[in-house]
Amino acid sequence: LWGRSAGRCEFAGCNKALWKSSVTQERVNLSQKAHIYSFSADGPRGNKGVAQKTINSISNLLLTCHGCHQKIDQNKDGGRY
Repeated sequence: LWGRSAGRCEFAGCNKALWKSSVTQERVNLSQKAHIYSFSADGPRGNKGVAQKTINSISNLLLTCHGCHQKIDQNKDGGRY
């Protein structure tokens, strides 16, 4: 997942570097794994019709920064995402 995203937030338009602090430039891991189809059936975007074995597969994950992860998951029904 880290290699596929080159260590940057994959959410459209963000591209934030996830390997260093924007303030101190220290090496840190700021990444979070976000599910495209929700981990739970009643989570944002749901997972109806998705095989349980693929819920945590790389094809169903995005590497994101904290802010984008919060934005993606803020609405129970998935909102605009």
